[in-house]
Amino acid sequence: MLTPTPSSTKTFTYHGGPVMSGITVYYIWYGNWLANSATSILSDFASSIGGSSYWAINTQYPDGAGNQPANTVFFAGSTTDSYSRGKSISDGDIRGIVSDAISSNRLPRDPNGVYFVLTSSDVTTDGFCTSLCGYHENFSHNGVDIKYSFVGNADRCPTSCAASENQTDSPNGNVGADAMASVIAHELEETVTDPDLNGWYGASISEENADSCAWTFGDTYPSGGGTANIHLGARDFLIQRNLIPVGTPSCALELHYSHASGNTGPGVRGDFDGDGIPDYLEDYNGNGVFDTGETDWKTYNSPNRLGANGLQVFTPLK
Repeated sequence: MLTPTPSSTKTFTYHGGPVMSGITVYYIWYGNWLANSATSILSDFASSIGGSSYWAINTQYPDGAGNQPANTVFFAGSTTDSYSRGKSISDGDIRGIVSDAISSNRLPRDPNGVYFVLTSSDVTTDGFCTSLCGYHENFSHNGVDIKYSFVGNADRCPTSCAASENQTDSPNGNVGADAMASVIAHELEETVTDPDLNGWYGASISEENADSCAWTFGDTYPSGGGTANIHLGARDFLIQRNLIPVGTPSCALELHYSHASGNTGPGVRGDFDGDGIPDYLEDYNGNGVFDTGETDWKTYNSPNRLGANGLQVFTPLK
């Protein structure tokens, strides 16, 4: 499989550009996706990743004014494109596919949107299967900054673009689609924290947050005929970890501490003190410590007395 070289220090720097807050995902199914379960698997994925403890990791990447990405992702739908640019396409073609979908009003022109061009297994583009499985970029469309991503069907090259655990079978019975889910997660979290390629990254632009944790999955469990590490919506997936930049940067699958309470089951939303407020919201910066401005994830906080931002804030004893 293709393995980007991660940053040796995982030192991350904010470079002054914007981050995205409210995120809307659009799919463009390019090529032939008839009778392929990927269309439902990946739509379910986009519909369920927002609000998860996995996506909450991205809230740790504020802009210069302190504005943070929200723990929300809205899947607004999709359109199709039956080989309008052929089966061997360039990055310029991919931009054109997105531009055509917007100009024809099949998809809206959305400054908060991320447009994914998802190509069927008979389509190739520069570097796909040899040096990349996906990427993200941006361009201006009638004065609106449009963020887009290419993700190819890993059925074309499972040994390059699917995790070794799921190259012959996978949690949802579709090797290509299950592999694409992890690449979509990778490109989406990089787009949100570095939409214009001047936001958050390490020593170079090729060291964005997801790059530092590429092809690492943490604890896994059997699912279907394959392996998974997270339950989102009604499905299991194997998706790569993301980088928590707070303190000593580290790769993680979640921004809370479900393991502390013994709640180690797949996809469990940890609530150590049982107050109905998920641990990742109480311990907002994900460091496991009761800091000023947070609620104590280890002590019951009445959900009937919540203050600003849905939390009853206390100042911890030092």
